[in-house]
Amino acid sequence: MNSNYKVFMELVEDKYVAYDLLYLLTHVFPSEFPRLLIIAALMKCLLDDEKRRIIT
Repeated sequence: MNSNYKVFMELVEDKYVAYDLLYLLTHVFPSEFPRLLIIAALMKCLLDDEKRRIIT
């Protein structure tokens, strides 16, 4: 499995959703995949930051 896919799978916690999104990204919008991966990573960072703020 490509490293991009591994990162994506880690970012999307629900595996069924992740596989559906991966299919869309790789078959329907392959040229958009790198940009969307970066957006997903940034969103995960923001969500993790929000969770930390709520907990502390």
